[in-house]
Amino acid sequence: EIQAMEDSRAAAERLETEKFDGVLVDVVMPHLDGLELTKRIRRSRNNREIVMLTGFDDVDTIRKGFGAGATCFLS
Repeated sequence: EIQAMEDSRAAAERLETEKFDGVLVDVVMPHLDGLELTKRIRRSRNNREIVMLTGFDDVDTIRKGFGAGATCFLS
């Protein structure tokens, strides 16, 4: 079952209380960007598999993604 959310703030709140098999985030998102959302997901301890799926493929963004806690980075 896939659950899509358009508001990253609402997603952050939901991810603090619910466990999912995996979470897909983009780097560019309204409100909280994907890097900040990934950091918040990591702090929740409920969700461990975070895939950053984005159009960015530069080394700096990839490093930031893994630094934020992404499990995998797909560009």
